[in-house]
Amino acid sequence: MNNLQTNPFANIGTSSFSLSQVPQHILENLTPVQLRMIQQKHQQLLMERQALMRQQQQQQQQQQQEQQEREIQKNQETQRRQQQLQQLRQQQQQQQQQQQQQQQQQQQQQQQQQQQQQQQQQRVQQHHIQQQQMQQQQLQQLHQMQQRQLQQQQQQQHHIQPHQQQELQQQQQQLPQGSPQYATKPTVGTAPAQQLNLAQRAQLLKAKQQQLNASQASRQAPAPTPQQLNLPPQIAQLPPQVQQRVLANLKQQALAKNNPAAVAAITAAQQQLASQIPNQQTAASPVTQNSPAVSANSRITTPLPAQVPQLPPLPKFQTIYQDPPEEALKSLTYWSDLVKAGKTNIKEPDSNLLLYEQVLRRDRENSEQLIKERNGYEPFSKYGFSHKEYLMRLLQDLNYIKELKAARMKSITNTTQGIVSKSIWGDGYSGYGNGFSNTATNVSTGVNWSDKRRQTIFDMKDVYQQAMTETQEELVPIRLEFDAERDNFSLRDVFIWNRKEGVVKVEDLVAELLQDYKFTHNDQFFETLVQSIKEQINDFQADPFVDNDRDLLGGDDLRIRIQLDIVVGQNQLIDGFEWDISNPDNSPEEFAEALSQDLELPGEFTTAIAHSIREQVHAYHKSLAVTGYQFDGSVVEDEDIRSRLLPLITLDDVFRNSIDSKVYTPSLLKVSHAELERLDRDKDRDTRRKRRQGRFSRRGAGPSSTVAQNENALPDLSDIPKTFRIPVPSTTLPGGVDLGPSTNSYDVETKIDYESLPPTPVAASHQNPFCRVVDNNPGQYLLVSIKVPLLHKDSSMRAY
Repeated sequence: MNNLQTNPFANIGTSSFSLSQVPQHILENLTPVQLRMIQQKHQQLLMERQALMRQQQQQQQQQQQEQQEREIQKNQETQRRQQQLQQLRQQQQQQQQQQQQQQQQQQQQQQQQQQQQQQQQQRVQQHHIQQQQMQQQQLQQLHQMQQRQLQQQQQQQHHIQPHQQQELQQQQQQLPQGSPQYATKPTVGTAPAQQLNLAQRAQLLKAKQQQLNASQASRQAPAPTPQQLNLPPQIAQLPPQVQQRVLANLKQQALAKNNPAAVAAITAAQQQLASQIPNQQTAASPVTQNSPAVSANSRITTPLPAQVPQLPPLPKFQTIYQDPPEEALKSLTYWSDLVKAGKTNIKEPDSNLLLYEQVLRRDRENSEQLIKERNGYEPFSKYGFSHKEYLMRLLQDLNYIKELKAARMKSITNTTQGIVSKSIWGDGYSGYGNGFSNTATNVSTGVNWSDKRRQTIFDMKDVYQQAMTETQEELVPIRLEFDAERDNFSLRDVFIWNRKEGVVKVEDLVAELLQDYKFTHNDQFFETLVQSIKEQINDFQADPFVDNDRDLLGGDDLRIRIQLDIVVGQNQLIDGFEWDISNPDNSPEEFAEALSQDLELPGEFTTAIAHSIREQVHAYHKSLAVTGYQFDGSVVEDEDIRSRLLPLITLDDVFRNSIDSKVYTPSLLKVSHAELERLDRDKDRDTRRKRRQGRFSRRGAGPSSTVAQNENALPDLSDIPKTFRIPVPSTTLPGGVDLGPSTNSYDVETKIDYESLPPTPVAASHQNPFCRVVDNNPGQYLLVSIKVPLLHKDSSMRAY
């Protein structure tokens, strides 16, 4: 209670607060606007407390729901765990049963394997017994055969011995006694020698069997395939010896040309071919198994190995794992110059080299010709670019000469008929800042000779009355945007028009505008421009804060963010700042002048900045008026508009954030001619997009505008208008575009001539000068002594 007595607004924002609790003397000092603000503040705080209570209740409900969900989840988890335990037990039982079955199967398999092993052992024993019996039988047969052969040999020896003795005696008589090489030992066939021969024969038979087995095994084994050579098909078809000769010739040629890579490849091919030749010879001559025994006296002729030609040693080479860098030739005749200088093995350049250099020369000439056609012939073409452009310029000059000739003939005929006409030299230079020359004398009759449109002349009485009766201006931002596809002409311009203007009419303004932009057929676009400007004037929402009593104003300010995107000529200005739309004393024109002076911008930017500010402020004024706002400082109820208003400024927010400071900073960009064309296309595309979406306002729309049907349509606050005026091709006006060549395209040449100074005159030396300064005080007096020379004796002297 004591707190209420000291501060009656302590319980504001609660259900117990009411203005009746406030003392009467405090209520008398408050204004109605302040009382409204107190009530609004009370309602806001009360709504906030109610929202907090609701949030707390919702949080409690959410906590209860979460607890219930947690208990349900715990029950579900316990059930899942029990089910998992049961499944694990069942799986363990199944695994035990499977293990028992596997053990039984393994035991059965082991028993079967043991039985099979026993059967195999029995079979192997029987097989061994049978083999032993067969071997015994074969041995017995061999013994019998040996005994038979012995008996036969004994019988033959009995018959052959007398014959052999006779033959030996004859041979000894025939041979000379001193030749020990042909001496023969006596061959006496005794029984022990015959037994040794039989044993040797048995060993020979066993050796032959082993050789036969080995030969069969070698036949069954696959023969090694020779390595295939990577040779051209023409060389591969030749026999091996011819291939060796061809490779040797190629190697000599590679050595002569100093090509180490080719020499290495050819030597590798020769080695492979040499290794394949002996293999082919051994395969062509197989070993004869049953060849007759060679006698001890016969000479064995062993073939000599073919002598392989020794290869010359390889030169030193270096393995390069990448292509060497390409180097430009010093001249087109580089190789032929080397041949002529004698630095190569070739004495004279051949036809291939000359043809190669001729192709290079023609390619160089062709490329130079293409460059000339693309960039222009410097000595002959003053325009550059291409040959086609040069021809077109010549054609234009020819047409101009023809027109000039026709104009001269017409001027001559008019003068002979007594008709006053211009000079045959035409209007002269009619650019900006230059008048007409060599024309007939004109008398100012109020008629413009260019398009026969009468000039507007204002009455001074009307001007004086307008100045005396006008108390306040209502400046309307006018935007003209016309597309060539829809309106058959292209025009983009912005300006500000006084709604209470009584002297200048809209029709006069449009006429001057068309003359400035030099439209040839003005009647076709005159009505469209007049109707568009009048629609924007009628649709203008005056500033509602001006009509209200300023003493009753209260509440917070209504600040918005103004964004500037203005293109004038080849310069683009981008800036952002805050603006209070509830303060009618804010002047966009004064702000635009100050900003232009700070950034040193021309007057075109000043008018465009003021127009952009007024256009964006008018959009918010109209939106507030359509939504029913009272413009009394109360809270804005519309959510869309309130979200776009800037928050209140507190002591903590006096300094702007460093991140936002980059946005609220002006930036002036230089735009090239190509970038201007791109901006122009983007502007036309944006205009068509707005028209398709149905959000295109009446600015620049012709009679077919669909927005005029709905007078209470809310403007689109998210659409920030961009100002892009049609550039004027001029090098002197501030908003013009320089379409001529760049100043950097000219080469500055300076020439300095040094001239000797003239000789200084020699002062005449006189012993007695005629004039002498006696005393000199600068600024006060000068005392000079003068002596007049006597030219003649009779001359008189006078002192001055």
